[in-house]
Amino acid sequence: MFTLGQRVIITADSFEQSMPIGEHAYLIGRDRNPDSAFDWLIRVPKYDRHFPVTDKDIALEETIWAEAAERAQPE
Repeated sequence: MFTLGQRVIITADSFEQSMPIGEHAYLIGRDRNPDSAFDWLIRVPKYDRHFPVTDKDIALEETIWAEAAERAQPE
């Protein structure tokens, strides 16, 4: 679903890391350790920080825009 370098949007903060929900981020690494709860490492350029995240905490930017377009179409 995700590949390195993709632009994503932070949609949740499952582990309460004070992540900026709704901000853009870039996938910069994948955590392949089976003992880790995190799947990806993201970089948030606006805050100049890195965060380990799960798949549930991020969504592709294109997916967010498509969902917004579907909601606005009936209106």
